[in-house]
Amino acid sequence: MIDLQHHTVRQRRATIAAIVTIAVSALAACGGGDDASKSPSPQPSAIVSTAAVTKTEIASTPTSATVGTPPLTASTPAESSAAALCDLSIPDATPGAVASPDLIEISGLAASRAQDVLWAHNDSGDTARMFAVGLDGAALATYTLNGAEAVDWEDMAVGPGPDASATYLYLGDIGDNAAARPQIVVYRAPEPEVSPASSSLTVDADAIALTYPDGPHDAETLLVDPVTGDLFIVTKDITGGPSGLYRASAASLGAPPVTLERVATIDFAALTPQQTIPAGAPPLPSGLPKVPTGGDISPDGSRIAVRTYGTVWVWQRSSGSSVADAFAAAPCEGPSALEPQGEAIAFLPDSAGYVTASEGANPPLHQFRPQ
Repeated sequence: MIDLQHHTVRQRRATIAAIVTIAVSALAACGGGDDASKSPSPQPSAIVSTAAVTKTEIASTPTSATVGTPPLTASTPAESSAAALCDLSIPDATPGAVASPDLIEISGLAASRAQDVLWAHNDSGDTARMFAVGLDGAALATYTLNGAEAVDWEDMAVGPGPDASATYLYLGDIGDNAAARPQIVVYRAPEPEVSPASSSLTVDADAIALTYPDGPHDAETLLVDPVTGDLFIVTKDITGGPSGLYRASAASLGAPPVTLERVATIDFAALTPQQTIPAGAPPLPSGLPKVPTGGDISPDGSRIAVRTYGTVWVWQRSSGSSVADAFAAAPCEGPSALEPQGEAIAFLPDSAGYVTASEGANPPLHQFRPQ
């Protein structure tokens, strides 16, 4: 995360409240409320040139060690409608706000595939714990991860793992603002069942140590491919340079430490959004609206979303293609909300839409899905 100039929690809450107030006023001045900023506008066939994203190496074809859902096929329903998610007129549904008083710096968000539960965690400064949140924001349970540390947790994902009958949660301790960590860690734990009896529990986690092949990087985006079980990290460059897409195969995750493989380069600075920050609204954190702050792959594997502070970018993944293949094409712009410090995004279980959230006390959950 890029912190709000080292503010205290109380100062940060006040800052966030001020940002929201000013932003709402600015939207009103522009002719409407939240929905007005997402009024329909003609979309070109390609928002950006494919030159903005360069594939440097294609991930290998899944082997017999591959785990997860069946491969994509031409009949995958969501694939044919993937572009519909980039209709900027999709309304912003807000089913509720995050209720937990302990979840004030949401950096990672993931949606369960089997329960009506969102999983979330705080940014750096918290302990090694994750929160079960209702789809309406209700506080359901808090889980401490046994065998885990929290240096700089930045993102999380849901995906397959060693037991093909189970679903796993992946929590990325991948933040490195100083680009100085010799190793980063992703924690993997079987997804617990959340019940009315759940309150404050523990779950065992495996620590997967990872290293970059070209030196340390800062990152806030963790992806897990539901088709292959491969793990991906999208790095960020606050100077505006391109991001790297790094891969660890599913087979390699059982024997860490793992050296990541760079499989693509993504130039977020070259992507030009249609939605703009309303005139008069304060700048996004540190004036960095284009750095990647979180991402997810849809449960059916047909879409990849990476958000920045200012935009959500969606890549369509065609039948039989790898994640690196998908990033080699131009993305489309998905609908988004004006969030003061948005670092979290998760696809909904049916792959038809996604939910986003910002840091701050009791942030609203913004849900986008085609009507």
